[in-house]
This record gives sequence, structure tokens and C-alpha cells, in this order.
Amino acid sequence: MMREQIEIQHAWIAQAQAGSEQAFANIFSAYQGLVWRVYWHQQVQLVRLDWQHECRIVLFRCLLKLKKRHWGALTIYFERALMNQVRSLWRQAGREQAYINPKETNWSDLPDVGIASRLELTELVDGVSRHLNRSQRQLLGLWLAGYTIRECAEQLSRSRSWCYHQWQLVRQSFEMIKIPK
Repeated sequence: MMREQIEIQHAWIAQAQAGSEQAFANIFSAYQGLVWRVYWHQQVQLVRLDWQHECRIVLFRCLLKLKKRHWGALTIYFERALMNQVRSLWRQAGREQAYINPKETNWSDLPDVGIASRLELTELVDGVSRHLNRSQRQLLGLWLAGYTIRECAEQLSRSRSWCYHQWQLVRQSFEMIKIPK
């Protein structure tokens, strides 16, 4: 019984690598428990259909790269690849959250200095934010939203001294970039 199951699994791997959609579907359905376990433990919560689609892509890539047609090797490789995919999605979500769109920033707390100066300020913030790391962009975004450094520290779950140090680095970035006239 066990030997037959192993042979069936090896046949599925070989058929899926050859392009069989049915074998691929069988393998993916066998890994549903792993797929949903990783889904519930990840920090980036995707829509279930998106996660399932991401997992299918990861499994397809694993099958393409798998040299030994062994179920245990595929299981380990697929699990590690899923964890790497979670990290990639988490990093991507962090980059999207950390991006500051100067055109959508609320400039209402700044003095009304005219359209040209606000456009220059927008260009300056855009230029500086490209050279900052993710945490510095978050700090800048919070500061532009009107938060004090203390409030920024609370929002970012960092110490005030860390925020003050990062703010000095952000200010230095502003001083280094000049707007062309």
C-alpha cells in the first residue's frame, strides 16, 4: 500500500514536469494543508484566491527546478519556497506602504507660498524619498502628516533616540539635494 502511494506520487511528479495539468492539480491538492498552514501564519494577509494563485506559481517553479523526482524532496523544497514567497510579499507590501507620494501628501500645515514653491517642495520630497530607506521614508511620511518625533517613535515602535538619529539623516538628505532652477 505504502509502496504504491510512493510510486503514484513519483508518477505525478514526472507527469507534472512533462506538462500534465491533471498531475499538477493532484500534487497541488495533496499540498493544500501546507498551503493553508502557511497562509494563516503569514503576516501579509492576501485574498485567498491570490494566495492560492501565488502557491500554484511557486509549486510550478519548484517542479521545474526539482532534479530528484522524490516526494520528500518536493515537500521540503516547496515549503521553503513558500516561506521565501511570504517574505517577498511582505517586503513588497512594506515597500508599497513606505512609498511617499508627494502629490498626495497633505501640505495644509505648510504656509501658502504659491503653486511654484509647492511644486518645488513636492519635487524635493520626491527626490529625497528615493534615497531613503523604508524606515526613513515612513518617518518622513509621519512627519509630513504632522506627527512630532515622539509620536513618530510611538507609531513606528522605535525609541525616540532612534527617530532623532534617523531624522538627522533625513535632514542631511534634504540638504544634499538641490532643486534645479
